[in-house]
Amino acid sequence: MKLSSACCVLGGLVAASGVATAGGTQNAFELGVDTQSWMNVIEGGFVDEAYRSDEVYRELDSLFGLGDSGSFVHNTGVEFNGQSALSTNVSSYAYDESGFEAHSVQHSEFVLGSGYNSGAENQARIYGVMVFDVDTVVDVFVRVDYSGINGGTLGSYFELEGVTGVPITGFEIEDPAEAGFYEIAMQVEVLAGDAFALYVEGLIWLDAMDSGTANGSGDLSTSVVVRVVPAPGGAAVFAGAGLVASRRRRGMGGSR
Repeated sequence: MKLSSACCVLGGLVAASGVATAGGTQNAFELGVDTQSWMNVIEGGFVDEAYRSDEVYRELDSLFGLGDSGSFVHNTGVEFNGQSALSTNVSSYAYDESGFEAHSVQHSEFVLGSGYNSGAENQARIYGVMVFDVDTVVDVFVRVDYSGINGGTLGSYFELEGVTGVPITGFEIEDPAEAGFYEIAMQVEVLAGDAFALYVEGLIWLDAMDSGTANGSGDLSTSVVVRVVPAPGGAAVFAGAGLVASRRRRGMGGSR
């Protein structure tokens, strides 16, 4: 399954009054974290289905300024004649003048009957856009931790725009037998006036028609950190919530 492109979710940049950062004045900022789950449980021509999405979107404007943090949780489940599917997403974010952090934990459980074409998908997307008035160096860190899953697919997709020499990358694994992780760490220069855009997508997917009877669960944890590198002689000013350090916490409250 091909994961969707960042162009589908990255909107036009928002012009706003400049905010000083460690690298210069930030003239535009967008941060989006969204989660989606859909399920179809099918038997004998009857279908029980469920869908849910949650999202947070922030931009540089008079309402939010450039400093906020929060978290949200969504749960989606469906059960039909012994088949069932459940997905949970727990997401959190924080940002200020020097960058942003976002984190999403996905958990899915499936009991799907062979030959019924039942299917389920749990997806989380994190994206951010930044524009500066001077050339600015930015640190980028992405880490994806995943568990094994029975008869399904785990995937992650990464795209970085506005800088040169950074290829689109990511992974897609069918029936991963063991847990693992995928990590990207780099430092890039964003030229004055260019739109730096980062997009990361995580996916858990299963289809009983393809894989036969599917009884299993899967976990995918995605962490993204983007920080402006302080100018020589300056000090780091990021005041985020330390989301990566606490990436394995569960049960955060839902405030948006």
